[in-house]
Amino acid sequence: MASVNPERRQRERLALRCPVRIVESAEGPADDAVTVNLSSQGIYWISQTPCTPGQRIGCYVLIDSSGFRAGAFPVSLYCRVRVVRVEEVATGFGVGGRIEQYAFSRMCGQGTHADFPVALGAQQAGVV
Repeated sequence: MASVNPERRQRERLALRCPVRIVESAEGPADDAVTVNLSSQGIYWISQTPCTPGQRIGCYVLIDSSGFRAGAFPVSLYCRVRVVRVEEVATGFGVGGRIEQYAFSRMCGQGTHADFPVALGAQQAGVV
C-alpha cells in the first residue's frame, strides 16, 4: 500500500529558475544561488552553502523579463525568509523558506542589497 503524503502548501508554486543572492545582514557576505520555485508564501533554492532551519535571512531574486510581457523591466524581489527545511541534493543544498516580508524594485544593477531593507520599510509605512 502506498503512503499518502498530503500537500501542506497553501499557495501554488511557480517553477522559476532565477539567480538569487542570500545574505544574513546588509553588511555580511553574500552567497549566490538559483531558485527552483517560488510562491507568494515560500521560496526554494539550490545553494552551495547550507542554512539552518529556523534561521532568518534576506534574499534578492532577479526576475528578468523573459516569459513575461514584451518590454517589461527586470525586477528585483527582496524577501525576508525563515528557513524551514534544508536537504542535500546532487548539486549542493536545497533550501526551503517561508517568506515573511517582501518588496519589489526595478533598481536591478543600480542599487545594493542594503537598499532593499530601506525599500521594505517604506513599503510597510505606506510610502511605496
